[in-house]
Amino acid sequence: MKLYDTKFKPSFSGHETFPLRHGWLKKAYDFIEKNESTEGKNPFADEQAIAFFGVGKNMVISIRHWAQVAGITEEGKNQDITTSEIADAILSQSGSDPYFENPNSVWLTHFNVASNPSCTSWYWLFNHFNEIEFSRETIQSSLKKFIDERGWKAPSDSTLKRDVDCLIRFYTTSKNKDGSVQEDSMDSLCSELLLVQKSEAKNQLRLNRGEKHTLGDQLFFYCLALFWAQHSSSDSVSLEAICFEPGSPGRIFLLDEESIITRLMNASKITDGAFNWSETAGLKQIIKNVEIDQAFLRNLFSKIY
Repeated sequence: MKLYDTKFKPSFSGHETFPLRHGWLKKAYDFIEKNESTEGKNPFADEQAIAFFGVGKNMVISIRHWAQVAGITEEGKNQDITTSEIADAILSQSGSDPYFENPNSVWLTHFNVASNPSCTSWYWLFNHFNEIEFSRETIQSSLKKFIDERGWKAPSDSTLKRDVDCLIRFYTTSKNKDGSVQEDSMDSLCSELLLVQKSEAKNQLRLNRGEKHTLGDQLFFYCLALFWAQHSSSDSVSLEAICFEPGSPGRIFLLDEESIITRLMNASKITDGAFNWSETAGLKQIIKNVEIDQAFLRNLFSKIY
């Protein structure tokens, strides 16, 4: 488990308190396409970035952060920044969904962010936090306790509060006193996934676990393959691991066991026989008949759209 790696260094900043907004990933992609960095120069630090995005310096920093965390850009050791292969497939002018009109693009963004430990609070919430209902204060105190248990250098209370606030705004919408949705919250890309919702209890939120009807089967199995490649070298992976292991589709997409089984039972049809569902001797698992290499992942990804 990544957060338990002794060499892991957590991060509770980088977003400048701005959640990921609609249009930012496409703009970041187009910007790097035009200004691909060379010789260690970071184009996001240039004055032209402020002019291109039409926002302030802090928001440019946030756009760079989310583009990297969401897997749209890749940064080398010398701060060289390029677009990723997946970003090229989705966001180029000939891409599958350059303007994020397909819900699978938003689900994939969420998966990339919540499975990226460098976005520590997001990764912790979806992979290690086990409460269903909570308040902002609960999240902050639970996360602080986890930080202490890991022996990490604790961020200041104000830094952690800003990080948690950004995390909540990333997935929720806020309403004005008249009940209308605040304009800023409408721009939060992943709020449409309804993964975090207001609870009936005052000042409480809840993780919305259950079937996700806008999450395509092909994307589910693509994310399962990514998880499998990191989780195990075995030719099989158990239902329990798919449901509950950190980094699994079950954890990150907040899927319940019944809806996961429904998808897994169609594995052979959806993956053209690459994965098969098995219940031999009462053991529920998926068996793979291929190697999960880059060629297989590209082929699986091509079927999402």
